[in-house]
Amino acid sequence: MRAAFFPGLFGLTALAETVVHDFPHLVIPLDSTAPDKAYNTQETFTISNLNWTAANWDVPSNGAIYCKIGFTINTDPQRGAPWNIWGVDDNEPYLINVAELPNDSIKKNTTYANQPKPLDNVATLAVYKSGYTNFTWSRPLVCQKGQVASFLLQPAEPQRQWDSGLSWYELDYPHGITYDMYVP
Repeated sequence: MRAAFFPGLFGLTALAETVVHDFPHLVIPLDSTAPDKAYNTQETFTISNLNWTAANWDVPSNGAIYCKIGFTINTDPQRGAPWNIWGVDDNEPYLINVAELPNDSIKKNTTYANQPKPLDNVATLAVYKSGYTNFTWSRPLVCQKGQVASFLLQPAEPQRQWDSGLSWYELDYPHGITYDMYVP
């Protein structure tokens, strides 16, 4: 039964339509050079060896049967969506791990020093200088309907990509990370 369940689960997005691209409501920088400093909520995600970002999503209650992390860099020059990638070659991606945290564990006073321990990685994201993005792997999430879902974004290859990083300004349309919910 288990073997039959997982192929069906992973095929759900092909048969479902997106209900919600949910945007983060609390974005907290975690700065290793100022480990006790709380920055309160920000609108920019920065991921590098020195800076990680944690975020919360208010997940709506709906009929979603499948949830996952989504990511988009909007490269449309008419939109002017701000983002920056540094320290990687043109054909080399910057890799980011997305780790699930205990629900509602990120607060305005969360710092690098007191950040919650990640539960499990849920995805690894590749971002290229062109703005092309893809997940090198990801797993479905338990839909946290009606709850606050928390995640940590940090470098996937900190030793290999020491002087690399990515930042983007979170907007009210898909540009950056989203919590995606699907229904049949």
